[in-house]
Amino acid sequence: MFSTAIYSINTKISILSSYMPIQLIGNILLLAPLSFFAAVFSSRFAKLRSNFLLVSCSSLTIESLQLILSFFYLGNRTFDVNDLILNSLGTLVGWAFFKFLNIFFNQEITVIRQ
Repeated sequence: MFSTAIYSINTKISILSSYMPIQLIGNILLLAPLSFFAAVFSSRFAKLRSNFLLVSCSSLTIESLQLILSFFYLGNRTFDVNDLILNSLGTLVGWAFFKFLNIFFNQEITVIRQ
C-alpha cells in the first residue's frame, strides 16, 4: 500500500514539455488570485518574500493532500513537483499584477487595508 503512494510522486521536471497549454496556464493562474488578494488586503503580503512563502505553502498543502488521498485510494491524483513550480510562478504573476495596480490605485488599496 505504501509503495503505491510512493509511485504517486512525480519528480520529473522534464515532463513539463508534454503538458497541454491549458495545464500550464491553469497551474500558473491557480494561485495567482491568492497572491494578489493577500497583497491587497495585508501590507505584510505586499512584500514578495512573504507573499511567495504564503502561496508556496498553500501549493505544497494542496499537493500533499493529493498524495494522502492517493495513499488511501480516495482519488487518482499525484504529488507533482511541476505543479509546485508552476504555482510558484503564479505567485509572481499575482504579485506583479498587484504591484502594477498599486501604482494607479495606491490610495484605494490603503483604504481597503484599514
